[in-house]
Amino acid sequence: MIGGEGKDGQLVNDSWLLNTSQYQWSKIVLPESVTGRKAHSLSSIMMSPDCVWLVVVGGRGATEWKDVGRGYKQPFSDYITDPNITMLIELVLREGEWRVSEVLDSTGLTTEAYQDKYQLLLKKRQWWQDQFIVYPTEREVKLQNYVESLQQELRVSEGNKTSLQEALLEASQQDKTRVKGVKETKLSSTKEEVSTGPTDVYKDNDDVKGEEKEKEQTTETKQTTSEEEIEKLKAKVVDSETYIAILTEEKTVTNEENEKLKSQVSEKDMLIAKLMKERAAGKEISSIGIQFDYM
Repeated sequence: MIGGEGKDGQLVNDSWLLNTSQYQWSKIVLPESVTGRKAHSLSSIMMSPDCVWLVVVGGRGATEWKDVGRGYKQPFSDYITDPNITMLIELVLREGEWRVSEVLDSTGLTTEAYQDKYQLLLKKRQWWQDQFIVYPTEREVKLQNYVESLQQELRVSEGNKTSLQEALLEASQQDKTRVKGVKETKLSSTKEEVSTGPTDVYKDNDDVKGEEKEKEQTTETKQTTSEEEIEKLKAKVVDSETYIAILTEEKTVTNEENEKLKSQVSEKDMLIAKLMKERAAGKEISSIGIQFDYM
């Protein structure tokens, strides 16, 4: 907790750290350029287990009562400006206690020395984070890629199955339309023969029978062709369903392997946590509790 306003409306000008393991407050000494403000924001950045940065931004200064006329007074407070608008406080853990290492204002944050120090701490922070991050193994990455490829093939196969079913339905409808057209043509021809009068009665019976037989053969040929196309489409649908079943089975097996790998990673995490706990058994590290003041 840094700065803020007391019950009397005046700035408290102090700073406190909370030990969350023992719930005890300890006072730390900071310059008034940091603590002499209210309605500011406060953030903490853990650079490593033994280094924390506190960043204080903005806020207002002390309240002053000013006469606004007719004997009335109102409180006024000025905004914090450069170079104190942004302050960085570095806390380090030494001999089990958190101590102030450095305090920088807006001007100090632009120096070359600060930039070098920031880059150094950033590398240290990255190393520290890497100790707690479990990156996927090469085998896990390959399995994940394989699962994604199976899912893609499954989507394509399902799309092909839908297309085949639509083609099968369309072929069936075309076959019905073709048969209906042949029947209508035959009926129309019969009507024309009847309407031609007595002259057509003497038409050679063999020619009439030959034409009718030829029409029937044509109709049968078309029906046979349509049935063959339908059977081929049905066979393609069956093949697609079989392929989809195979892909689904492979995906299930891969998911089971992923679960086994996750279980192994979880066991490794527990082992790492145990080792870290044993490592820290001889060294007690106090943690910091940060309280934000928004007035």
